[in-house]
Amino acid sequence: MTWKIFYLHFYIADRADDETLDDLIAGWTRLFNPKTPNVSHVELEENGICFSSTLRDKAKGVRFAKREVVLRNPNRWITLSKRFSVAEKNLICKRAKSIEGRPYYKVGIVLDYFMPFALISKVVGKWLNQWYCSMADYFALTGIRRRISPRRMYKWAIKNGWLREGR
Repeated sequence: MTWKIFYLHFYIADRADDETLDDLIAGWTRLFNPKTPNVSHVELEENGICFSSTLRDKAKGVRFAKREVVLRNPNRWITLSKRFSVAEKNLICKRAKSIEGRPYYKVGIVLDYFMPFALISKVVGKWLNQWYCSMADYFALTGIRRRISPRRMYKWAIKNGWLREGR
C-alpha cells in the first residue's frame, strides 16, 4: 500500500514576539487542556503545502500556502506526523479544498471558549461558514465541523496516533 504523510504544525505562543492574540489563545485554552504545549495556531501540511485558516501574512481566512512561507521560524513550531492511505489523502484534500477562501472566524475565536456564547457561536459560525485554524484543519481531517482549540487539537492528535517529530 502507498502511504502519504501529513504533518500538523503547532505554533508555540511566546510573549517575546508581541503577538497578543497568540498569547491569549494559548493562555485561556490552557485552562481546559492542562499538560499540553503552549500552542496558539495549527497548520496541516501535505507535500510542502500548508492548509489552515489565518489572518497571518495578509490572509483573510482559509487558505493554502507553501511550507517555506508558513514555517519560516522553524524553532517556533511543534510538528506531528501521521501516515494516510491515498484514498484518505484524497478525501482530506477534497474537504480542505471545499472550504478554501472562506473567511476567518474572528468572533468564534473569542466566543467559542466562553459559555453560553459558544452555543450561539456554533450556530452563527456554521451559518456564516467562517473558520479558524484548528476548526478548519479538524474538518479537513475528519469531515466534522467542531469547536476545537489548537491545544485541544494537539491532545486529540496524540490520542489518534500522530507522532511527534524532532525535538
